[in-house]
Amino acid sequence: MKNFKEAITTCIALNMLEKVQEPSNKDAIKKQAQHMLSTTKKGEFSNSDIDKVLNAVDEYTDRELEELMQDSVNKVVDQYHEVKKRMFGRIDGTLDNAPHFGGAGKRINLDNIHFEAWYPELPDLLMGTVDKVGVFNASEFLRRRKSDKNVEDFLCECKVIKTYQNRLKTKEMAFNCDNGDILLNAYLAFSFVEYVDINFSIYMHDRMHELFSNGVIVSDNYLAVAAKRRLPKKVLNQLADKKSSELREL
Repeated sequence: MKNFKEAITTCIALNMLEKVQEPSNKDAIKKQAQHMLSTTKKGEFSNSDIDKVLNAVDEYTDRELEELMQDSVNKVVDQYHEVKKRMFGRIDGTLDNAPHFGGAGKRINLDNIHFEAWYPELPDLLMGTVDKVGVFNASEFLRRRKSDKNVEDFLCECKVIKTYQNRLKTKEMAFNCDNGDILLNAYLAFSFVEYVDINFSIYMHDRMHELFSNGVIVSDNYLAVAAKRRLPKKVLNQLADKKSSELREL
């Protein structure tokens, strides 16, 4: 019976990844086993082999299946860490064949970098330079926005990183700091803000619509500054009063 332990543990893990309500339920395990074994290389498992696995499931007690479920949890977590380690060899330089997003093992001292907000609409996005490369403090941006997201997941999910690497002819897309913060290449700034705040994504889409419709686009800050410079204070007050009146009517 125990010869089937690994197969059953794998089935439970797959049930967990597919968000099955009761991943250690015998019927759920059998269904996953049937699918897993029938989709392997043709002829590798006969119908009698599949029947043996299904029968073995019935020999486990509910308590044993619960124990195997914990093994499955550990298996999923271990696989996640293994993938994460491969993806982020860029920080510690542990794997020569890992995707490279920045200087392996390179630690940046934040005290040596002058940060400032380059975009008035995004005062929380602090920009600077590292080795003549424009960067922003992604970790600080998350703290200021009180976001529960993280930089590592963004790097896993962002599909434009390799495109930028090829276009810029550089692999310097991320830098690890001595305090644990992560700096990202400035070209990833808007993608990162979109990742953190869906409202910014909508804002960007609206601005793109203006650009393609009107052939020109200006920032909100530019509009505000231009209006302040060109319109007399009396006119601005009249516009403000009119807006306040409209809001009260709503």
